[in-house]
Amino acid sequence: MNILTSTWCIGLAGRGKRGGARTLVATNRGNRWFFLYGFEKNDRANITDDELEALKEIAEQLLARAGRHMGRRVVFDTNILVSALVFPGGRGEAALRRIIEQTDQLLLSRPIVDELLDVLARKFARDAEELAHAAVYVTELAVIVAPKRRLRVVKDDPDNRILECAVAGHAEAIVTGDKALLALKIYKKIHILTLREYLGAL
Repeated sequence: MNILTSTWCIGLAGRGKRGGARTLVATNRGNRWFFLYGFEKNDRANITDDELEALKEIAEQLLARAGRHMGRRVVFDTNILVSALVFPGGRGEAALRRIIEQTDQLLLSRPIVDELLDVLARKFARDAEELAHAAVYVTELAVIVAPKRRLRVVKDDPDNRILECAVAGHAEAIVTGDKALLALKIYKKIHILTLREYLGAL
């Protein structure tokens, strides 16, 4: 298994380019990516060689776990992910519980994760450490896909990123509250469900 460790830089609201965070991700050069570790760029320049080796061991375990993951392949939109992380006890958390219990398999893409972290930073004042923890948490649960084709199916670009992730990951369902996506009902054999419909489809 090939492990590639690279970095994503995340801008933090009100801190400028030098006040961002660096997040390390690992991949098998296929369609699986995992967040491993994050830190503010002002705190340190990089990780040590020993830390890199430890993170590579973790990456191998995560990638192996993803390969064994069974269940229906689904994409959650950003609002559902935010709800699951910010509002405990709600339907968003119940949906994520189905992923944790391996009832279904969550698909994510880099644009979806980027939007999730941006919303958490802007609307819920999450700091770099909290963003890194959120990134690690959701990507440990998911298979990360890398869409190669840009879609322009609906007006809102973030909604198109959801469709791209679903198509690239061969998803069976998209779970969303967005009216434009829900109006499609089915896109390329992918069912588009409300959160209530998804939770009711046991």
